[in-house]
Amino acid sequence: RRAPRARAPPIPSQPPRKRRSKPPPAKPAALAQQNLNTSESAIVAVAPQTPLVDAANYALRALAGESEDVANASQIVEVKKDGGEWKKFTSKSKAVQKIRGLTTYVLDDLLEGKASDMFEARRLVSNKRPISKLQAFTWAADALGLRHDISKATALGDLDACVLELVDHVVLPDSVKVRPPSWEALLKYVKSLSSRDQRVLVEKTRRAENERVLKLREAGCDLGREAQRELRREEAEEGRLRDVEALRDLLLLGYNLLDDKTTQRAFEGEVKVSYLPSHVVDDRRPVYVKYKGDHRVELKAGPWPDRYAWGDGVLELGSAGGADNPYGPRETLVATISRQAPGDFAWFDCDGACGDRRLLHRGQRGRVAVTLTPRQPAGAYVRQRPFSSLEQMQKLGFRLVEEEAATTASGETIEGFGRCSFTFHVDEDGPDQMPALREEFLRFRGDLLGVTLKDKRLAEGVYASTRRTQNGATDAPQVVSFMFSVPCRATGATPRTERALQHLKDQGYPLMATLDHRCILNSVAFEFLAYRDPSVGGKWHVDRAKDLLLSALQMKSVTMKEDANLKRSKQHFTREDVAQMEECSDDSVI
Repeated sequence: RRAPRARAPPIPSQPPRKRRSKPPPAKPAALAQQNLNTSESAIVAVAPQTPLVDAANYALRALAGESEDVANASQIVEVKKDGGEWKKFTSKSKAVQKIRGLTTYVLDDLLEGKASDMFEARRLVSNKRPISKLQAFTWAADALGLRHDISKATALGDLDACVLELVDHVVLPDSVKVRPPSWEALLKYVKSLSSRDQRVLVEKTRRAENERVLKLREAGCDLGREAQRELRREEAEEGRLRDVEALRDLLLLGYNLLDDKTTQRAFEGEVKVSYLPSHVVDDRRPVYVKYKGDHRVELKAGPWPDRYAWGDGVLELGSAGGADNPYGPRETLVATISRQAPGDFAWFDCDGACGDRRLLHRGQRGRVAVTLTPRQPAGAYVRQRPFSSLEQMQKLGFRLVEEEAATTASGETIEGFGRCSFTFHVDEDGPDQMPALREEFLRFRGDLLGVTLKDKRLAEGVYASTRRTQNGATDAPQVVSFMFSVPCRATGATPRTERALQHLKDQGYPLMATLDHRCILNSVAFEFLAYRDPSVGGKWHVDRAKDLLLSALQMKSVTMKEDANLKRSKQHFTREDVAQMEECSDDSVI
């Protein structure tokens, strides 16, 4: 039988832990003794240590020529073995490497005064270094909120003069009547301020310094801009002289500069014309924009605010439908714009034409419809210049006589639609040519209706376009259209546009040719529509002309580029991408 195990002595109970007592409250700052012979306050608290006070103390120590300990500075030491000679080393690490048996710990003990049986060591250079005034003054200036660079004032005299100038840039409290006379006096005064006064001083000084630096930068930029403008003027003058020399060479070569085609071919083939700088007012230079990221394409024209439609019929406005449309169900007749006089145009803005005003439009009982759409030139668009459609119409030769807003049957004004009456003048002081222009429009209608679906040629290289009719395609289309001009590139009109203009001149349409030529020069889209049976009328529709006209590569438009299906090109556009920026002709009549 096993003997019972002896019980272990009981574990003495430990006394309960004492609760940690709260630290005693901090003693208030010592109070300075009041001097009864002066007017200073009886209670003056000693300023607490702040970054500004630390920087000021460090700068004052540098002024006094004090030294500071440098722990990692290289020190020259001498070491000798027992009975040997003293050897000098530039640092302690080199001494440990050269002397066998000497370690870093032994060398440190020797330098601190401890004895050794094998070695003796002594330090020839102290580990204290004089405080750098440049470093101390830079720290103090930054702490005061100053933004002066004193790093270049390396000479002692230059540094003292530099910091003396800093005294006038420190914004002192209003209570200070006399500014400290020196840099040292300023540092001592800053130390005597309370922490709140120090923060106020730094904030005001920093704000004043920011304003000073901003004015200096603006002055420097103004000087730089003036120099840049002068350089650009010189470059522009140099380019103008080169152009004059090029034109003189063309005359010597026998080119007829009065012929637009010859001049254009000559410039393209033999003369490289440098465009003027951007600050020169010249809207005929190319304007490039980025499309779909980094694709660089040329901007042909900006947006269009208004459109003017001439015709010998009426223009009807109808509701676009919708649950909350105030004009009623879809295709409900809302208003009719009559064009009885030869110079009457139907006017509608971009929002109204594109259906954003909840209205549709269609032409009725008309033989001809002509639309003029002034667009903002590319150069004026990127320079954000003001643009007026009426001013563009004046450049075409039209003068506004009367305008009238469209109204409903109940007399309510319809925003974005109206009627405008114009007169047309070839010469500024000439008679009104609008009746004669109307006769040319009606005569040109006969030329357009002579085309068929198989042969749409009006002349060599001049082709019309046909529209789908409501009853399907036939050999004699109901609607035939012709786009005379669209805003072109800065290099000039396209060959097709030039051929159309020449066709008008050859076939005896002088007023239409003048109008077409002015549309080309002034960034106005000019479209002509001829109706075979005026009684059929058009269908309700909205226009689809969008904001910007772009060109890409050698194609005339991004729509043509998409038709070419250049999938391997770096600038490939889809019709969905183009829908918001490229102008498309209306599928419906006006």
